[in-house]
Amino acid sequence: MQEKEIIDRIKRGEQDYLKMLMDKYNPLLYRVLSKFGNTHETDDMMQEVWVKVYFQINHLKKVDTFKSWMAR
Repeated sequence: MQEKEIIDRIKRGEQDYLKMLMDKYNPLLYRVLSKFGNTHETDDMMQEVWVKVYFQINHLKKVDTFKSWMAR
C-alpha cells in the first residue's frame, strides 16, 4: 500500500493504519531520538511523537513531505 493511501486512511479516522507508518519510520525515529536519552526516555519520546502525528496528521498537506513534517 502506498504511503499516500495509508495517510488518507488515517485522516479518515482508520487508526489501524497508523501501525503501518510506525513500522516504516520507527527505526529512523529511534536512531534520531536515542541521541537525546536512554532507552526508556527514547521510548517515551517515540510514543509522544506518534500521538502528535495521529492528532495532527490532518494538517499535513503533501504526503511526500511526511518524513520532514513528522520531524517537526
